[in-house]
Amino acid sequence: MPCKQLARRFAARTALFLLAAPLLAHPTAASAGAGGDPVRPGELRSTAVPVNTNGSVDPTLEASLNEAAAAYKQLGAADVASMVANADKMLAAVRAKDVATARQAWIDTRRFYERSEVFIYMYPDLVASIDAWPMATEGFHAVETALFTPGAPLPLAETEQLTEKLHLLQRIFTAEPLYAHELMVGIGFIAFTIGDSKALQDQSAPSGTSLADLQHNVEGMELAWNQVLAAPMRAHDKGIAGRVETHLGAVKELVGAPSFDQIDTKALTKATQQLQEALADAAVDLRWRRPDFSDRD
Repeated sequence: MPCKQLARRFAARTALFLLAAPLLAHPTAASAGAGGDPVRPGELRSTAVPVNTNGSVDPTLEASLNEAAAAYKQLGAADVASMVANADKMLAAVRAKDVATARQAWIDTRRFYERSEVFIYMYPDLVASIDAWPMATEGFHAVETALFTPGAPLPLAETEQLTEKLHLLQRIFTAEPLYAHELMVGIGFIAFTIGDSKALQDQSAPSGTSLADLQHNVEGMELAWNQVLAAPMRAHDKGIAGRVETHLGAVKELVGAPSFDQIDTKALTKATQQLQEALADAAVDLRWRRPDFSDRD
């Protein structure tokens, strides 16, 4: 990535982070580069502007990949906009003490949030306050616990805070470019979280959406792969592309279980590990640095 482009991106992030300071210390960004230590999404910070290569990737291929990522960003932005619109609806319903509407709006907001985690992972500081669990005093699960517990006081302050942070997330995402390598890392990172924890812990138990959370995660992973990486990877190495798609399909099938407690967690962990390995091989084949998808933050 040219130095001027890096400088512009860093300057844009800095301005947004200053505006966001009252709500959080700073969001974080994805980073990648050729050589050196593996990419670890949980360690990436706003000052670590993405550097995909040191000239090892074919410039034409990289430009094509990033053009596809820019086009995909419009789909991601539509999901984020739907997330925010439903959050606004939820807040209005809480203020009106319309519990049924607020609950459905929470579920709808959650759906678009989970679909978007494939790129939202780039802002772990903000995500940590939006999606804290299990000791959730803020974010989705603080709202969920009160909203879906019969007789509990409606969580007006918590809903206002969550909605404000989702608006902030939308503003930051809208203002920044999105790169193909970030999506490659995002798909692998979400695969890691599904296999490592999300399928083992009923995180959205009060609302009953834990299984749907996983399914919407996979929808987001599929969309990013199909829109940005599938065709170039098939042209570059059909074998690796086929492995990614086989293991992604296996993950999708496993999270299609009839209920959360019927997920074959052992098989799912294996499938997500195989998907991560295939994605890491795809990154190396494209001459990107080999990612480590585990969260080491």
